[in-house]
Amino acid sequence: MRTLAQLVTVAALAAALAGPAVARGATWTTEHFAREEGLPVLSCTSLAQTGDGFLWLGTTSGLVRYDGATFKTLGRSESPALPGHRIAELFAVGADGLLGRTETGSLLAVAGGVPVAPPAPEGEQGSAALGHVKRLAPIGDAIAVCTSRGLWLATADTIRPWGPGPQTACRGLGDLGDGTLWAVSEPDRVERLHADGTIEPVAQAPAVAREDVAVGCRDGRGRLWLGYPRGLYRVAGGQAAEAPQTDGHTMQALTACRSTAAGTQMGSWHGWYA
Repeated sequence: MRTLAQLVTVAALAAALAGPAVARGATWTTEHFAREEGLPVLSCTSLAQTGDGFLWLGTTSGLVRYDGATFKTLGRSESPALPGHRIAELFAVGADGLLGRTETGSLLAVAGGVPVAPPAPEGEQGSAALGHVKRLAPIGDAIAVCTSRGLWLATADTIRPWGPGPQTACRGLGDLGDGTLWAVSEPDRVERLHADGTIEPVAQAPAVAREDVAVGCRDGRGRLWLGYPRGLYRVAGGQAAEAPQTDGHTMQALTACRSTAAGTQMGSWHGWYA
């Protein structure tokens, strides 16, 4: 019997390779890839396809490149520019580039089909000046980078601070579904980020703002829900308020957030809430 990790990998590969041309209602087929085909592990943490056609898989055992026929695992021994082997996120950028992060908070980059040193922030000697990289999110033709030293806007070749003024620690970052992003920054700001690099204040952050946001999503009424390790908060009308308890239980340790026309659902280590 296949594990959940195997099924997720197969489904993600099928979706990525099929492309947008697959008609709704078409018959889907799947092919199972495992260690015998060259995968280092049976789980996949992230997927991205670069403009040169390569499909890239992030795993807990390195970066994997798939050319449509074979898998090639790239670890620290094969690619010294790779900052770590436990990959958390991957996003395509530029003509054939890739930006991502490791579980240990380092930025990684790929160009021309191989890992390379990430671009350094303007005026700095290396990407270590970013601090601990917590989250990435695509916006326009660039990638937003949330780190312990602020918000940054990255392309395949450059990284610059997001907006003027001094940088403060970023606590969370996510997609609002309308071409903009939400971000939480110290000391107490919830902001909307636009592709042109501007920042729009949204609300004062919750009192737990010095914790990192685990998950976030916006519901059909335009309200932003932020899940912290110690609770769920709703942002609306310029204010952030803690969500009421559900069946007497405070919603904690949230891991997933999804909004549809029917409502908002939250997943946690303790259960599923709607």
